[in-house]
Amino acid sequence: MWLRKRAWLFLCLFSSTIVLAEEARNYQIELVVFENLDLSNRQSEIWPTQLNFTLPSNMVELGSGNDLKFGFRPVAGTKLTQEIKNLEASNNYRILLHSSWRQPGLDAQAALPVHLSATIVVPSNDPAIPGSPVVETQKVLDGYIKIILAKYLHADVDLIYHDVSNTPSPTPLPPVLPAASPSLKLSETNLPPIFELKQSRKMRSKELHYLDSPVLGMLIYIIPLQ
Repeated sequence: MWLRKRAWLFLCLFSSTIVLAEEARNYQIELVVFENLDLSNRQSEIWPTQLNFTLPSNMVELGSGNDLKFGFRPVAGTKLTQEIKNLEASNNYRILLHSSWRQPGLDAQAALPVHLSATIVVPSNDPAIPGSPVVETQKVLDGYIKIILAKYLHADVDLIYHDVSNTPSPTPLPPVLPAASPSLKLSETNLPPIFELKQSRKMRSKELHYLDSPVLGMLIYIIPLQ
């Protein structure tokens, strides 16, 4: 009888440990995506005007209601408050997206990508023509981030950013040159360039991480939750 009670007590304690371990595998992800406004960065590379970019079919849409089924939940983020203030105070950057959510830590087989998207309306005029009318340009940020839990946390990010307002038709090109060729010079087409941020990075929780490309940048902060 004593052995049965001891075994039952051990099972209860062991089960509680498992539950606590599973609960500890929840994380809060907070990120900021921003645009580098330095024109020299855009001219440092030849950007594609067409891209074979496909969003994963199993993406989680935060705030859709369906995200709760997978353990994802939007939450308020405050860890990047100072970084956001610094970006807003600078004339060199434009914030495109600030998002924060809670999710379970999942391995590479089970990890789900989270959809990141935003539409940005940018007022601008021609600096070469004083008094020129202000024109609103509509730009779109679209892509995803996938957080993977292994020995370390990993973040897989793929984002594109481009102008979608009044997009003209492409200039006819010789048929021998593929329209989607990444080596296509911008002078050979009227289509706006597509900027991409695509990286895979190992990360530690409770540390600020920075991903960048010549045009797009991302700040990520991950907090383990109990």
